[in-house]
Amino acid sequence: SLKGKTSLKAKYSDLKIDEVQDAEILVSYSDLRLKKAGKIEVKSNYSDCYFEDVHTMTTGKSSSYGDLKIGRIENLEGSMMYADIDIENLLGSINVATSYGDITIKMISSKAKNINIKASYADVLLSLDPSMSATINANLNYGDIKISKKYAVKYTESSETNNRVVKKGQIGSGNPTASIVVSNNYTDISIR
Repeated sequence: SLKGKTSLKAKYSDLKIDEVQDAEILVSYSDLRLKKAGKIEVKSNYSDCYFEDVHTMTTGKSSSYGDLKIGRIENLEGSMMYADIDIENLLGSINVATSYGDITIKMISSKAKNINIKASYADVLLSLDPSMSATINANLNYGDIKISKKYAVKYTESSETNNRVVKKGQIGSGNPTASIVVSNNYTDISIR
């Protein structure tokens, strides 16, 4: 367990950490496994990163090539290239940009607030808590959005012209407590 502000660098190695409170982690050509973290900044190149429970994570703009797997996270912000992002449970907010890497969030909590995803040449799969209500604003170039019939969906705007799809409205039947914004190029979005 590492307390206080910590800076870690790993190159061509395997890094395993039980717990860290506040850290900047730079990994290259490595595997990183972290069980629990408060606030972390991760810069990852050609590395696979596995996190069990994280409160707040930011990724450096230069993060690329590798996979980011997260069990439970409150907040995630950053950008990645050529890297897949796989989240089991999102509790708060996500604000990410990705190119050439897929994003999968297996469960977005009904307590989540902001889901903001910009993706290019990637597929995005989102699963919402069934009790969640959210506004949706999707603006896709050369892509499509599919929303499972298990969700009540009401569009205030829906258009498809010149390879551009715009869909705005609400998912869920309650008063919206979250916002989903997706703007993508050559990307398909699936909400199921």
